[in-house]
Amino acid sequence: MTFGLPRSIDAFDALKQEIDRTNGHIYWLSIIISTFDPEDLVWGETMEEDGSGTGMMQGDTWKTRSEAGINIWLTLYQGERKHLVDVCKAAIQCGLAKREVELQESQGQLVSDLMRRVFDDPDLALDDGTKRRLRETAIRHLRAA
Repeated sequence: MTFGLPRSIDAFDALKQEIDRTNGHIYWLSIIISTFDPEDLVWGETMEEDGSGTGMMQGDTWKTRSEAGINIWLTLYQGERKHLVDVCKAAIQCGLAKREVELQESQGQLVSDLMRRVFDDPDLALDDGTKRRLRETAIRHLRAA
């Protein structure tokens, strides 16, 4: 259960979720990194140990070591950015963007068909001029949305 139980998911949905999740990780890590001074990204404390190297305190003090190196937060950030590029490449290769466009087009067609049926419903008894104005108004509002 540490890593979660199996869940069924469509491959396209899994890629989309992974893109969104990774983008969220990048945003969160960028907030953390933005709090650092620039030198903290390449220089910092890398070790705390006592004189014997056992990691125990000797008296009241620790021996610390500082050295040049990429901060782990920056490493995580860079890794997530690379992962996002990789997942986006996979999504493009399998046609995720095309599928998203097709889904949006089919949803738009459903809305259009529904509105046409409502405006043409004989129970409303709308004249042609009123139907035209309703369609124009609906289109204007849908575009704004």
